[in-house]
Amino acid sequence: MLDLTLLAPPLESDGPPGLDTFDERFQSIVGMVQAGRFQEAAEATAAVLRERRYDIRLIGYFLYGVFLEQGTAAIAPIFETLGSLLTDSWEQIGPERKKERHAQNGLLWFLTRLHAQLQHEQDRDTEQWRRWVEQTSVEQAEAIGERIEALRRVLGETIEAPKVLELLPKLGTWARGFHRLVYDEAERREAAAAEPEPEPEPEVAPAASSGDAAPAAAAAGAAVVPGASGPQVAGSVLLQELIAKLAAFERLVDAGAFERAAVVAADVNERIESFDPRRYFPALFATYYRKLSEHVDELEPHLEDRDTLRWQAMDQHYRVDLDAFAEL
Repeated sequence: MLDLTLLAPPLESDGPPGLDTFDERFQSIVGMVQAGRFQEAAEATAAVLRERRYDIRLIGYFLYGVFLEQGTAAIAPIFETLGSLLTDSWEQIGPERKKERHAQNGLLWFLTRLHAQLQHEQDRDTEQWRRWVEQTSVEQAEAIGERIEALRRVLGETIEAPKVLELLPKLGTWARGFHRLVYDEAERREAAAAEPEPEPEPEVAPAASSGDAAPAAAAAGAAVVPGASGPQVAGSVLLQELIAKLAAFERLVDAGAFERAAVVAADVNERIESFDPRRYFPALFATYYRKLSEHVDELEPHLEDRDTLRWQAMDQHYRVDLDAFAEL
């Protein structure tokens, strides 16, 4: 396992800080990153760190490997480490020439990669994402936002890094949303643990119908739109969160707690304005995007004909009678 304490202060550098650009180790690590072998690059950088050579151009690769290996629980310690590198350990960091510029580039690479990976997992509601939400503690999630803000303050006082400062608010927004999800998940588990076990009910043979998808989705832990008729669509953890917020708003309004209800309403309205159904119902769109990517070459020539009269006629037919349009 990658050891973040390799960068814990006080750092003591053996020889000149950093590596020469033409050093074989430096060239090898950069090659691994360019080939997308991030974990290997992190391990190779760890070997350099154990030799007490601290190069800011490589440290971002090491930190990204720590995240890939240890997940969201490691994000706050990583940001704390970055803060100490830019303050307590700055003199031991190399390379000596153009160090501030290399620091900005190294930080920007790491933060861009981190944000993209977090967003990728969340948008697709992957198993990895669900594990992060379930296994990250509320304290760990809260600390992420705090450490991001601490790094922003450190950057403002130490080096010129405008591009990094532009990216940090995006990570801060993500961190606040992640903290809400982790908090809601912890409350859900606590409420489930407090509920008494229900009495066993006699088995009843289920009727075969399209509505059977709802209990199946519920058994799998997915959210199902309440009150909907016809086939039920399993949603993501984001849908679970939205349903919980709508219910909270109703409870607060009914209790006359309008100030708190307004806070919930502002959040719900913001989510509705930026609503992306792919994030809330990923399973619903999975087959569509798979088939779209598989047959893009056949579809693309037709998509370029949207200004023709033939296309406009078919489009109107599609809009007024979908069933007839889809008949083959």
